[in-house]
Amino acid sequence: MTGMASARLRFHVLWLAALLAIISCGKRKAPAPESPPKTTDVAALESDRLAAAVITIAHAQVEHYAGVRPKPGRTKEESLAMAKEICATARKEPARFRELAMDRSEDPFGAEGGELRAWTKGEDKALDDAVAPLAIGAISDPVDTEYGYRIFLRQRPLPLEKLSARHIVVAWAGATRAPAAMARSKAEAATRSQELAVRARRDPGAFEALTRAESDGWDKQRGGSLGQWMADGGRYPVAFDRAVAALAEGAVSEPIETEFGYQIFQRVAPKPEALLLSGAHILVAFRGAEKARAGVGRTRREAETEAARIAAKARANPAAFGQLAVAYSDDPSGSSGGDLGVWTKGEMPAPIDEALASLKIGEVSGPVSTPFGYHVLLRREAPTDKAYVVK
Repeated sequence: MTGMASARLRFHVLWLAALLAIISCGKRKAPAPESPPKTTDVAALESDRLAAAVITIAHAQVEHYAGVRPKPGRTKEESLAMAKEICATARKEPARFRELAMDRSEDPFGAEGGELRAWTKGEDKALDDAVAPLAIGAISDPVDTEYGYRIFLRQRPLPLEKLSARHIVVAWAGATRAPAAMARSKAEAATRSQELAVRARRDPGAFEALTRAESDGWDKQRGGSLGQWMADGGRYPVAFDRAVAALAEGAVSEPIETEFGYQIFQRVAPKPEALLLSGAHILVAFRGAEKARAGVGRTRREAETEAARIAAKARANPAAFGQLAVAYSDDPSGSSGGDLGVWTKGEMPAPIDEALASLKIGEVSGPVSTPFGYHVLLRREAPTDKAYVVK
């Protein structure tokens, strides 16, 4: 996804610049991408989260300007008047808040409809004070900050869940990553996106084929797959997350305006992730086993008995597993403590994969038989053993 990676890099550059703007409401830090919740009580965690979108109207006196447009020369009074006018419009038509943010906001969040990532109550008092008193869907009065006047729309935080989707991109001339030969106007793109959304909803099962045939996206040949990720985790703009999270699996969204054009999302079921395994082993070979050294004279039964003895030693002191491998293993890996590295389940002989997968981290197996002999296995931690890891 080279194009998306480039676009995400651009977005995160804007995001880093926008940290200055967030500081104006306190000292809130952006959450690390894909950071796991620090508690297993998801319901309690979600009840402590706040989310909002913001429109910022700057003026010449702001101390730090983080907008993507040139710093405006208007006075503070003119900025307030403009903010009040935008606020009134937004309150009359709340559904237009995203559009207003994209057209009028003078901070990096405007490019994505003003969406802020969720934060935890108490993390930033100034943001809490501006947003917490609002009902979900309510819009604040203009708030005076050193970066200008800011208008907040309180939103419901996204559920802490894994998302998976594909998308169709309908670009217009000048949109980010639009094909070089693109001549379509924004209005024409809006019309075409509605037509494609109707077709996609009529036959959701053909969404991938429709993407390959009609999308202007960089990933059309992959059927527009966005992979899978944690909602509000930083992998994609919040607008992507919000559009996908609102869908049932298989459902198709209305066209969403983004910097790439109009995007149509289809939520799909996350694929089971391949289990990563990591471990070490001690091999006890027997006469006639595959790749057994010429000097190995023990019988199969003797090898099993020896493997059981070594397993008992390793279980008594797992920290000494490497030393036991050096002393007893008939495999060349014994000299390096029996290390097997990290691999995807299915790449090793099935008995080893199954035995390791059944162990807890740091646990030692009993003798496991393969054509090479009897293995004593130690399971080590691999990335997929950590909660909320998204590939």
